[in-house]
Amino acid sequence: MPAGPLQGITDERELKRLRRKQSNRESARRSRLRKQAECEQLAQKVKELASGGGCHRHLLRL
Repeated sequence: MPAGPLQGITDERELKRLRRKQSNRESARRSRLRKQAECEQLAQKVKELASGGGCHRHLLRL
């Protein structure tokens, strides 16, 4: 099948679509990693506060 002038436009659009798709995947991956790190940090903070004694117990009720 011979490639006409519209074939280049279609290929270019497809390439842009694939790049955008890959970029979105990477962005989502980074977002998940940030969220996981934040969750781990908060869990560690809860652990520290829970083992700190009665003076910080009121903070755990938040």
